[in-house]
Amino acid sequence: MITYELDRKELSDIVSRLNKFSKGISNKKILNSIAVKLKDNIYLRTLSGKDVNYASFKPYNPKYGAKKKSNVVDMVDTGLMMNTMTQKVLSNNMVKIFFNNKTARERANKHLKGIGVPVREFFGVNVKDRELAQSTYLKSVTKARKDNKL
Repeated sequence: MITYELDRKELSDIVSRLNKFSKGISNKKILNSIAVKLKDNIYLRTLSGKDVNYASFKPYNPKYGAKKKSNVVDMVDTGLMMNTMTQKVLSNNMVKIFFNNKTARERANKHLKGIGVPVREFFGVNVKDRELAQSTYLKSVTKARKDNKL
């Protein structure tokens, strides 16, 4: 299965810095909002032709590029792969971003590992994504505190 899980270490890094702001605040709604934003970042970055590090993808082979009629490698052929990317909160300290379709997972795996196609590292989280996660967390916590939900 192709998934990108924000594991305990990554979330711990994010949450430890944020806990300086407010000790132990975490709930599934906040984590889901972070996961949605990260998933959307992966999706939009990929559609713009950029990998996880914002480098342009290696071009399509000439035959496929002519068929596609585009120079931008956006990882979208039928839309199946990118449109099945979703997220799930696994616990109060772990979220998972994954492809909920077997064919999409297999296709993503081929691109990530370079099986029959160039390696295209599109599925992951970078420094800017982590900053977005922290910002989303702070905004969510601040709003929840104002609304007396925490």
